[in-house]
Amino acid sequence: MPRSIVYYTKKGLNRAIRDAAWNELILKSEYLAAKQGKIAIKVNHSHCSTECRNCGHIDRSNREGEKFICSACGLFAHADITAS
Repeated sequence: MPRSIVYYTKKGLNRAIRDAAWNELILKSEYLAAKQGKIAIKVNHSHCSTECRNCGHIDRSNREGEKFICSACGLFAHADITAS
């Protein structure tokens, strides 16, 4: 079998395994939330590290390493906590 075919076959398998693992994590999270009487909300990950949770302003300059400082409203927070 040519190397390129093996590579693409393995790449597809890896993607399937990765997607299945994420799906299991999502299902388990939703199950545990429902069991505790809570709601699990899926959030679009686009711009989550650069969007201000206070005013909704999105700008790349908001995040500088581990610091998050909104250029619109001035919110100051730890970048990883703000993004999550």
